[in-house]
Amino acid sequence: MMTMTEAERELQSSLLLIRQSYLSYSVVQAATRSRAFNLDTDANIHLEDIRVREVVPEEWFGKPAICPEPFFYDMGRNLAILEENYLMNTIATNSGANLEEIQAVTYESIANVINHFIESGDQELVLFIPAELSVPLYVEPEAIDFRDNMELLRIRPNLTARLFLTSKYVESKDLLLIVRNFGTWIYAQGDYDSLQIRSERMEDKIEITAGIQANYRIDNPRRSRLIRVRA
Repeated sequence: MMTMTEAERELQSSLLLIRQSYLSYSVVQAATRSRAFNLDTDANIHLEDIRVREVVPEEWFGKPAICPEPFFYDMGRNLAILEENYLMNTIATNSGANLEEIQAVTYESIANVINHFIESGDQELVLFIPAELSVPLYVEPEAIDFRDNMELLRIRPNLTARLFLTSKYVESKDLLLIVRNFGTWIYAQGDYDSLQIRSERMEDKIEITAGIQANYRIDNPRRSRLIRVRA
């Protein structure tokens, strides 16, 4: 049986670090319904190719003096950011007719939008808000509930919205409110569920690619609101 060299083991560990980072930052599974692509039912669906690609020196691996871990951790995070951009752009594009404008982000203004938006039985609300706009929600006493590694915005005793803070690297400056059945994330199976990771040697370098193929299919266009702060 062939054994792996120290360089090969370190390369494999680096690829697993991409996966670990991607899973830590990805919001898709928590914010949407999702399922694997089925050729019988999804043949007409176009899958977006979302990926990051880097070429690194082969000498990075197997040398104790070189520490490539932060580089590969960033690869996973960058892939999750690209994925989130695609998700939010798709929501925003399909929510233009459902625009709500507010004077400022306050707990009262957001709660009013949500109360006008919900229908009977809606219990899976998701709110994306740019991190820099979210501060007023956190200073409101008891507005935010932390439960099972989730941040929830309390609207009523029996109604909450799952809260996701979007970073400066995500293009949207609007707030996006959806019910989880607004759409379905359809993904091609990869090495790790939806994630595909490949490495290929090129002379004294290694090309590393991490990516997903997915389509966010809109199922219920009316189940969203694009919330814009008036300039």
